[in-house]
Amino acid sequence: MHTIILKFLHHRFGMLLVLAAFLLSQSPLKADDSLTLVIQPIYGMDKTHESFQPLASYLSSITGTDIKIITYPNFITYWKETRDGQGYDLILDAAHFTGYRAKELDFKILAKIPGTVSYSVVVPDSAMVIDIDELVGKKIATLGPPSMGAAKVSLLFDNPLRQPFIYETENSEKALDLLFTDEVDAAIIPTPLVGALTGVSVVTTTDPTQHIALSASPALAADLRLFIRDALIHANSTQDGRKMLSQIGFAGFENPDTERYVMAADLLNLTGID
Repeated sequence: MHTIILKFLHHRFGMLLVLAAFLLSQSPLKADDSLTLVIQPIYGMDKTHESFQPLASYLSSITGTDIKIITYPNFITYWKETRDGQGYDLILDAAHFTGYRAKELDFKILAKIPGTVSYSVVVPDSAMVIDIDELVGKKIATLGPPSMGAAKVSLLFDNPLRQPFIYETENSEKALDLLFTDEVDAAIIPTPLVGALTGVSVVTTTDPTQHIALSASPALAADLRLFIRDALIHANSTQDGRKMLSQIGFAGFENPDTERYVMAADLLNLTGID
């Protein structure tokens, strides 16, 4: 038994060395090539750029080329500028956008953040709200359409005669600012953000959807797409990869189930965007 385990560990270590050598020396890009990486505007433009620069730097390092991040001030502008799939090579965004691009634009989903993500409706502790129906007619701040937050609000309040007043915001930080200054009664934000908050209570949490994923334009060479996919999925196997993951705040990347993302594309119909 010990011999079998040692052989397995030796084989595993050998595979990691091969992967590391591949990532360091076998990039299919030429030195003068460049790529663009779009990040959806969950945060403000500056913070989004800052938060995901380690990802761009990591991909730049393993491909041997400059990768520039593109961000947008809000989801309306983001959708307008990216919905046709032109002008960028890689894009990291929510499940319904990812599914739309895979279904309609033949984008290839390379890797996803593990697990799923939900959205939570939060109120100040002092509000004593325990049921979502208590927010009918109240003011709720959320990311503007066609964000996932906007889609989730439509699912939570599906009766057209019993609706809250929606305050559209550029990002989740702005939604929380409005909540903490008593300009709105509630905010709907990605659930992972709740853990860092104090003085708020969760009224309800939505059903989960697939986590954000990185997609590649079909114009990007197939070997390059596979190269980037492998570099992300095996990022935990290298020191640089682990450093990048720590800096962007995610445990790793995993293989996506494309069909689940395609199914999530239907959520776009709930955002009121054509």
